[in-house]
Amino acid sequence: MRLRYVKQLARPELQFAHIRDEVTKQLKVVGAAHLYERDQVTQDFKHKPQFGYRIRLTQREIRLEILLKNPKEKVGKSWNIEKLWTALDEKGTRPHKIPKQRKPAGKWLRFTAGHYRPKTNPGGRFRGPGKVTGGKTVFAKQVRHPGFKPRHITRRINKDLRPLFLTQAERGYRIGHQRAIGLTR
Repeated sequence: MRLRYVKQLARPELQFAHIRDEVTKQLKVVGAAHLYERDQVTQDFKHKPQFGYRIRLTQREIRLEILLKNPKEKVGKSWNIEKLWTALDEKGTRPHKIPKQRKPAGKWLRFTAGHYRPKTNPGGRFRGPGKVTGGKTVFAKQVRHPGFKPRHITRRINKDLRPLFLTQAERGYRIGHQRAIGLTR
């Protein structure tokens, strides 16, 4: 007579729980990297967006969502952080008048006109000076902003961190699967 020892696998829902927990643990590295990249872009901003992340896993999908934690914080009369970030990242702005602030009679708006190099460069890395070069001081009753193109910050960060996301998700799946079938603890 021959005897064989056969280990019975855990129920599928327990296997999924092990895998989900390990993938979530591994993706926290990617979430932290996303927050770091965004903090680097916005470190000099006067009205700084605050970011967070959420990991969502189903049996069909792994998703890392980046969230604005202060979207309703006011920036001027008609802008908030969410609207400002969306304009900077995705939409840009059209040319527009800058509303005249209350000034005493006879006072003019003062600004420097010249070639502006933004803190966030469109399409490339995001560490510009945020200053006007070769400019001169101008006084005017009204200012017409030329608008700006979207910077696509999120798109660039997602592209840069995609390999890390895939590596960490695969690693989490592999470790979680080994735990689920009882190879490791």
